[in-house]
Amino acid sequence: STGESKLLKEGAVLDKNYIDVTTDSIIAPAVDYYKYHGTAEEKLLTSYYRGVIYLYAGDTEQAMKKFVEAERRIASNVSKKAIARLYNAKMVVYQSIFEYSSALTQGQLSARFSLEAKDSTRYFNVVNDIVLLNVLLNDSAAADNWLEVLLSNYQFLTEQQKSKMLEGIKEDAVWLVRMVENLLSVTKIDSGRVKIIKTPVVLDELIDAVLVKFKKRYPQQSAEILLPEEIVVIPADAILIEQVII
Repeated sequence: STGESKLLKEGAVLDKNYIDVTTDSIIAPAVDYYKYHGTAEEKLLTSYYRGVIYLYAGDTEQAMKKFVEAERRIASNVSKKAIARLYNAKMVVYQSIFEYSSALTQGQLSARFSLEAKDSTRYFNVVNDIVLLNVLLNDSAAADNWLEVLLSNYQFLTEQQKSKMLEGIKEDAVWLVRMVENLLSVTKIDSGRVKIIKTPVVLDELIDAVLVKFKKRYPQQSAEILLPEEIVVIPADAILIEQVII
């Protein structure tokens, strides 16, 4: 119906603009309607948007269930663009739980359908992720091949596409550096080369410091903090604890 179709469009707007809605109340009526009505693509998108909402809420398990549910809706009359978005979302879930091999498979599917849909922006963004995933999987040859795809087509990109792709590369590079630093820190701790110095830390001050860094690294993400009313002091190494939380 018109009302449910409008709700799906609202879900598309939220998804396109990365608005981190964490409840499915907005599209709940559409979910009920498309259980028994609508096209295969409308059913797919309904499950997809619910999965995205769960993903924003940090519930990767429920998000993946909805994405798998959406995948079952794939049919010949479903647009390649919708399928590409679905596989991209599955890639994100696998990345978040460090299942890089599975993430790579989903990324390659997203790239394939993005190309078929002639969605160049999504295609090059996914290719950028594929390069990083191959680096993480220690497959330098594959990473070089996909990187060549980016470089050989760079001149054909619009300024907006170039800017978005470079921003993604920067974010991935920062993330990779942080992960390597964390691995080195863990290795040093395990070998006894790092001495953890615990000092009394006020919890409120620690969380405030973490939030400042969090906002700089993830400006589009929101965070909800619940702290006790009384002042809490804990023995901790403040720098290491900040790294763990972020």
